[in-house]
Amino acid sequence: MSIARKLERRLEQLIEGASSAIFRGKVDAIELANRLVREADLSTVEGPAGDVAPNVYHIAMHPSDLGDPEATNRVVTELMHVIESTAMERGWRLEGPATVTLAPDPSATQGSLHISTSVAAGARPVWGTLSGVSGISHDLTLNRLLIGRDESADVRLGEWEASRRHAILWREAGRVWLADLGSTNGTFIGSDRVVGTRALESNNLLTFGAESFTYRQL
Repeated sequence: MSIARKLERRLEQLIEGASSAIFRGKVDAIELANRLVREADLSTVEGPAGDVAPNVYHIAMHPSDLGDPEATNRVVTELMHVIESTAMERGWRLEGPATVTLAPDPSATQGSLHISTSVAAGARPVWGTLSGVSGISHDLTLNRLLIGRDESADVRLGEWEASRRHAILWREAGRVWLADLGSTNGTFIGSDRVVGTRALESNNLLTFGAESFTYRQL
């Protein structure tokens, strides 16, 4: 099943039945969710570890188009889940938790909506760890991580054998992936050198230059 179809089914499951309780105008909840994802896609930028999508979304609609506030809050919660799950499916990095606000705006045209986005750093849940042979451990929270000696790296390596931008590790399409960035001394899964992109399994031994870590998915 394509990513687009998976997303469509996810939106239907999350939002189904909510439109009549929330929206009185021409905009329905499925359309709103699709607009939100499209806005996220259009606003994605290239970062050191790859695609970064906005994690903060503000939706403005005319007051007459909004209905029950309690039902609106439920859909806002589901829209945040949509952003999180879409980021994981497409391999986007979110710098903080997905946040969605849906607010009335008397200046908005009836039947239309306006979405503004921004990026805000914030705490994210740990989804994996890199446990070093030397005893150093790194929690993996962001969906895409740069590994290397560079100050911008999410996982900082200390040995000179590591390159400044050594590798990236990320989640996409239900898997965890590792790619070497043309490092001088290579990236290895066990004894196999990583060429191109490789999928990871929990408990894989990863070596970046001279530093080794056990990857574990939580």
